[in-house]
Amino acid sequence: MSMLVRTKTFPCVNEPLNSRSFISKIWCIMRSFISEIWCTVRSFISEFWCTVRSFISEFIETSLAGISQVFHASPG
Repeated sequence: MSMLVRTKTFPCVNEPLNSRSFISKIWCIMRSFISEIWCTVRSFISEFWCTVRSFISEFIETSLAGISQVFHASPG
């Protein structure tokens, strides 16, 4: 199963190796590797931003609820 994942991630691994294709194979592997890293980084940033937005939203709701209680509780 790991070979299937590797072949899917790095499609150029199964190409025949000769002196002409060696550089192109290395370049293809590098591009695939960079693409995988970029995808992981984007996913992490997306999850982080979602968490930050959720925290800010919760903070604002809590703050507004507190302010609302202060105004309703004040005499007069």
